[in-house]
Amino acid sequence: MPIKALYNKHLPFLQQATKFIVVGFVNTLVDYVLYYILTRKISFFTDHYLVANAISFFVAVVNSYFLNNYWTFSTQQSFRWRIFIQYVLIYIVGSLIVAELILFLAVDILNIYDLIGKALAVIIGFLWNFTILRRYIFKQ
Repeated sequence: MPIKALYNKHLPFLQQATKFIVVGFVNTLVDYVLYYILTRKISFFTDHYLVANAISFFVAVVNSYFLNNYWTFSTQQSFRWRIFIQYVLIYIVGSLIVAELILFLAVDILNIYDLIGKALAVIIGFLWNFTILRRYIFKQ
């Protein structure tokens, strides 16, 4: 198969994957900035970093839903609670539980800097989220 035909065949997937990466970057930034502010500026969250992580994660997931729904997967659907709840549940299973576990292990067991532990969790959750969202939530 010529390269151009192969490229054209996979173009929609490549466009979606690229948009998903951009949205993921924006959401990771939202997550990190909010986590940083909570854990560095509010003393309660200094000791309760897992709570701060859950809060920053949830805010990023809500942002992610809207960006992925309207831009990445171009569904143009109006807001629907059922889809939103499914989306959040996928992220809770695929990212939050993993992120909380990795962050706990990194900080409390391995004595790794919390922002590095958070980066490890983001990397692991990426492939899970893209695959499941593309296949079940925003199927074409």
